[in-house]
Amino acid sequence: MNSYLRGAAVSSVLAAILMTGCSSDDSAKPASSSSTPLAEAVSTAKTKVEAITKVSSANAMLYGAIGVAPNFGDGWSTTNEFIDMTGDGSTKITLQKHLVNTLNPAALNPSKAAINIFGRMRSAINIPCALGTGLPASSFSGRYLTNGSHTLTLTAAIITSVKSTCGLDMTGMDGKAITITVTDASTTTHYDKKYAIDITAIDANQSIINFFIKDDASNVNLGFSDKSAQGQYRTMVHHNKTTDITRASYISDGLTTKTCATDKYYVYSYRLYYDGSKDQGTVLSSHSQCNSVNAAQSERFILAGKPNTTSASFSLSMIHGSIDTSKREACIKNDGTSISDGARCTASSTAVAGADVSAGASTLLDTLLTTTSGTNPADWYGSFNELDAPAFTTEAEMLTNNFAP
Repeated sequence: MNSYLRGAAVSSVLAAILMTGCSSDDSAKPASSSSTPLAEAVSTAKTKVEAITKVSSANAMLYGAIGVAPNFGDGWSTTNEFIDMTGDGSTKITLQKHLVNTLNPAALNPSKAAINIFGRMRSAINIPCALGTGLPASSFSGRYLTNGSHTLTLTAAIITSVKSTCGLDMTGMDGKAITITVTDASTTTHYDKKYAIDITAIDANQSIINFFIKDDASNVNLGFSDKSAQGQYRTMVHHNKTTDITRASYISDGLTTKTCATDKYYVYSYRLYYDGSKDQGTVLSSHSQCNSVNAAQSERFILAGKPNTTSASFSLSMIHGSIDTSKREACIKNDGTSISDGARCTASSTAVAGADVSAGASTLLDTLLTTTSGTNPADWYGSFNELDAPAFTTEAEMLTNNFAP
């Protein structure tokens, strides 16, 4: 797990670096992020992703009545057996608090890097925010950067502007330079442009970072892949403006040079689906050591609810090998005042039924851990291109369709 956390920290910090910069022409003024179509696309994507992450408003429930649920036992609320990812790497916390960290988009490690999918999605989405803030208006044509090479150099003024506009603190990175090469996507079904971002001048161990974007009348689609000495990572956020449906997918895996038997790398996978017209969101999460199907180092859950609905309840279905391999379920009000232990919610105007994590979702996760990445890691980084999108179009498919590099 620690190697994953280091990898996530490195890639999140690097992503943040990419969110800043200015033209090689130091006299050029940065484009106003409030006036560029690129910034408008970012704003739309961020709003929709934040709607998904509001499912984590169920954090209140995790500190509330669920703590006494016999369904989860002492392993839920009193046994400190999980490394606190927000701490120094040695402090252990309960499963209850661990899940809170997993769902909290603001959770950071001591290096101020995001530790979960919600935070990493924010990082990926904010890349064009900073480009729109730091690059001069002449670098843009319509909604995108112009094709060709753009050299970005951080200055104190740009760092201040990006912190104010994008919420990113890049203090101490004055003078750092990166290069972005912009090309048309070979096919525009999912993305229109590819930004190949080279930060080897900052970190020789970091690969080219691939960022794909589509922003038109119907869609805001963002895709992001990167690789470092610690691992490889892929994030996709696709929002349909017409249906108000947002789909997101994330995976972290070991490097392709690793083997499960020797290196025991971790595979972290997440999927998210949010239908804004129904205010209905679902999160599928899996943290597992490679080839660990329901074993001691495997955690998987499905959390579903109506994040913007008053007095909403959330369905939770979970398996955690550190407790045992039993499925544990609950229905909890978002304020933690009531709980139905041992069963998910009944669908209503304030709740959704969710799904059984031991059913189809576990099948697709087992496939990921035994076939796709169970022996050697799949090439999630190198194979990522303009043809890739979240491998599901409906909420049901999110829980059954296999992950595929």
